[in-house]
Amino acid sequence: MLLFGALALGSLLLLQLLPLEYFYVLPVSARAPGSLFEGLGPAVRFWFWIGLLAIALVRDYVVTRRDRSVVRPFAKALNPQPLPGDDSVTQVSDEAVLSTSTSGSVSDRMASVTFRDTANRTPNVLRVDVSCNCPWVLEICRNNFLARLMARAGAPVEIGDRELDAVVVVQADDAAAVRVWLRQPAVRNRLLSLFRQHKVESVSLRDGGSVLRAEFVVHNPFAQPEFDANAITNTLRELAETLSQR
Repeated sequence: MLLFGALALGSLLLLQLLPLEYFYVLPVSARAPGSLFEGLGPAVRFWFWIGLLAIALVRDYVVTRRDRSVVRPFAKALNPQPLPGDDSVTQVSDEAVLSTSTSGSVSDRMASVTFRDTANRTPNVLRVDVSCNCPWVLEICRNNFLARLMARAGAPVEIGDRELDAVVVVQADDAAAVRVWLRQPAVRNRLLSLFRQHKVESVSLRDGGSVLRAEFVVHNPFAQPEFDANAITNTLRELAETLSQR
């Protein structure tokens, strides 16, 4: 359950402790100063907790269904022939983070997708991972103030392509090799497509170069984000193949 689910459980425990034989409401004039609920009577407090419980249950229901809807297109893309009744989407909760995931393959490469819902504490993040085999340390981020600031403290790479330099900020351990790779027309066009058309936030190599990851940030927690699962996974697969040849 999410944080609100935990709140609902706590509310149920509190209800068990209510002295039900005193379900009456004191007049407003009889309220003691200090507490907002003092003087309202157990009946009012009872219905207050019931209301919180209802809100928590409705929110959990809506959020879990929404997050499944975000990941399900990727499940279909990575598992074109699933078993009957299996949409390959799983959900687990770790404290206040609800993770909705799927896995499978795109062509001959293993892939996984995870949507991390943080219950409005931070922007939600969609991660798309495709297996790769490249020894580089590589981070390609959307060009913004924070990315430029972080690059100055790291290992920034000037690509030498005005259009691409305007869209992304690159950090890598092998600047010369990465520059040659990024200048390939097929690589350049696929990256521009990811950042412009599909609104990716970053593309990076992880786990020692064994994973090529794209991250998408959802800033509006109430919106229903939509992603072109087939286009995104196939573009990452094509980029992973070019990296594996390095």
